[in-house]
Amino acid sequence: MSTEIQEIMKKIDALTAGLADLKERVAALAADQQEADDVTTPADDDEASAAESPVGEEAVSQTETATSRRQWAFTLNDRYRFRRELFGNSDAEMIDTLEMLGAMTSAEEAEEYLFVDLGWNPANDDVADFLAVVRRRFSDRHANIL
Repeated sequence: MSTEIQEIMKKIDALTAGLADLKERVAALAADQQEADDVTTPADDDEASAAESPVGEEAVSQTETATSRRQWAFTLNDRYRFRRELFGNSDAEMIDTLEMLGAMTSAEEAEEYLFVDLGWNPANDDVADFLAVVRRRFSDRHANIL
């Protein structure tokens, strides 16, 4: 009987460890979602100026910004890696760059911006991975037009 109890206790311990891991992952996802929500929400000191603008324009602007960010097919890990390695851990710089790239009409134009304007090194593995996502987005955009 004690062997059976020990086996059950081991299973409970394994389940508890798995549950703790799941809780950590959910907390990380919730923090990421909160961060994304914070980016699209005006800061407290900007609320006065936002109140002066027409509500329709503000809502459209925030929706377009959130939608444009979601169109990039980054995994969660890639998002953190690119932000850390390519944008000096600045979410604002990454978002600005993605919005700039999203307004461009071709992958070649995007490459020129990244390599010439931002001075990125094409031999860098992080740059190559980021560029693969950019190229895929322009490829998908072209396929949707046809």
